[in-house]
Amino acid sequence: MEYFIGVDIGGTFTDAWAIRSDGVMHMAKTSSTPPQFEQGFMNALEELATNFDTSTVNMLSQTRYLGHGTTVATNIMVQRAGSKVGLLVTAGHRDALSMMRATGRAAGLNSEALADTKNTDKPKPLVPSSLIREVNERIDVDGDVVVALKMEDVDRALAVFQAEHLQAIGIAFLWSFVNTDHEIAVKNWVQSQWPSVFVATSHELSPQIGEYERTAAVAVNCYVGPQTRTYLEQLQSRLQGLGYQHPLYITQCAGGVMTVQEAAMMPMKTFQSGPVAGINAASRIGGDQANIITTDMGGTSFDVGLVIHGHPLSRKTTIVEQYEYLLPTIDIQSIGAGGGSIAWFDETQQALKVGPRSAGAVPGPACYGRGGDQPTVTDADVVLGYLNPDYFLGGNLSLDANASHRAMESLARRIGMDTISVAAGIVEIVDRQMGDLIRRLTLGKGYDPREFQLLAYGGAGPIHAAGFARDIGVKEVIVPGSAASSVWSAYGAATSDLVQVLERGCYFKSPFDIKGIGRILEAIRQQLDERFDESYEITWSADMHYTTQISELEVPLPDYQQPDFGDDLLARFQEQYEQTYGRESGFREVEVEIITLRGRARQSLGQPDISSVSARCTEEPTVRSIYWPEWQKFIETPIYREVTKSMAGPLIVELPVTSIVVHPDQSIRSDGSGNLVITLYH
Repeated sequence: MEYFIGVDIGGTFTDAWAIRSDGVMHMAKTSSTPPQFEQGFMNALEELATNFDTSTVNMLSQTRYLGHGTTVATNIMVQRAGSKVGLLVTAGHRDALSMMRATGRAAGLNSEALADTKNTDKPKPLVPSSLIREVNERIDVDGDVVVALKMEDVDRALAVFQAEHLQAIGIAFLWSFVNTDHEIAVKNWVQSQWPSVFVATSHELSPQIGEYERTAAVAVNCYVGPQTRTYLEQLQSRLQGLGYQHPLYITQCAGGVMTVQEAAMMPMKTFQSGPVAGINAASRIGGDQANIITTDMGGTSFDVGLVIHGHPLSRKTTIVEQYEYLLPTIDIQSIGAGGGSIAWFDETQQALKVGPRSAGAVPGPACYGRGGDQPTVTDADVVLGYLNPDYFLGGNLSLDANASHRAMESLARRIGMDTISVAAGIVEIVDRQMGDLIRRLTLGKGYDPREFQLLAYGGAGPIHAAGFARDIGVKEVIVPGSAASSVWSAYGAATSDLVQVLERGCYFKSPFDIKGIGRILEAIRQQLDERFDESYEITWSADMHYTTQISELEVPLPDYQQPDFGDDLLARFQEQYEQTYGRESGFREVEVEIITLRGRARQSLGQPDISSVSARCTEEPTVRSIYWPEWQKFIETPIYREVTKSMAGPLIVELPVTSIVVHPDQSIRSDGSGNLVITLYH
């Protein structure tokens, strides 16, 4: 008997999901344990083993695959608790990291932060200027050595770094991705002189044009590297001590998973690790033609992504704490809107606000009974009746409804409103915030949200999905896999493929040099052959733009060996350009440039073929008083534990780890494969 397991650590809960080779599936949901997140990981595995009626050791010894979504690197950046880093750069280019781009003050900021122009600034430096050391060397755009590498400069820098007791060293030389010799020589020398130090090079992390972006990639990777590597190595060792005999796989920003060894060397690939795992799973729903808006509402954040024709929408840049670098990543937009988001009264604007601050796992919402006394979205859901205090997490955690009412009353007195109106206002505000984020991601990229289905997962997602879906005009909401919807990212971690994304910066102008493009693609394929020990699938794409433009579009490549490759590629670019920027926005007479070629390779890791994930209950429906904003009053409402036929709202479906709220003028049904579908009538 074999197990296939996924574990996802969130800000409030740690989720686990597993399938056994006989088809039996179970899940677990435990509180996260910051800052020792590995303990929450082990707690989730222990509860999972209990659900399988076995021991953790026995389960792990029979586990063939274990995937993990981690927030360690993200927490390090957010808390600014990273390692002390030294940086080696080409002489004369010491200030590339601090100069940034013109957008450095605004990169990654939400609209509210951008509006506060007085307080916007560049991010706090990851590497102080005193620890950025110049090395005499120079490679030009053609890869020719203009100035020979002077190792004496490296030795002098190492002496300073060792005296400062640094934990990581980054190497970012000009045009290193065209000729890697200098960076490789310095890396080898540093490791021979200082074996314990963490080392990263720009050509390995981001082999593309963009001096600042490559330098930023190195700085970020080094900043989070030593602690993330320690966490992953200790976790792998602990799992091996409990009987796990296979590699630990880590979900990565580009989709799929990578080995723990790769994650330890390139921890910057673990940003958005958990949300990406959920989108990996979402891409399996609906087949190759599915257009899906993925929404993950957990305890601390709300994450949105798009699946277009069965494939997650990606972007070529990553922004972390205002640092922007070139790394392929699934396009996920997030805001601080989750079950633990704190509601507060803005005295300046005289307005009720929700988030972005969160009560987190500790103390958590007031209803958790862990010392929290500030009203949260979860407390509002309790006050309005959407959550059953006696059946939260399947009854494993009892909620204190009185504490929710007390927290809400305190806020209501400050505002001068009644408690119920404040709770209803909190829900409306957070739903509108989530709807606005979806509109920005869809409309901003040329997609009409009304033409999509919406997938709602995360512990709080199914509670609010029908509300924010109605706000954006979506006609159907899918709650995936019934009970598994609450641990959907863990399910995604358990079912993801091994993924490698390799890209090369280049410059081709139309009409394209087909042979030159072919040489680069074959070089990428050769590297992929070396990384995969078995057969794999590969898709090719190129980053393209009109001459003199600075923004690119990622365009799928046709077969470069076909006679009309160039014309076909230009047609694809024009079509995608008009999809993004509007009909007739392209200018076909202008030359088009390719600046990056990319190969995405995917290999199955042997997980069972899972067509559906369902959970069914047999209890009879009950009745509870629920507040419905459509009628602005409480109504005795049926509460179900299963959906066996199409049922009209209003109603609540209570599952062990989430609740599904179906409003008036909506209905819910099972699609026959374990998913529940809410139909909205606009």
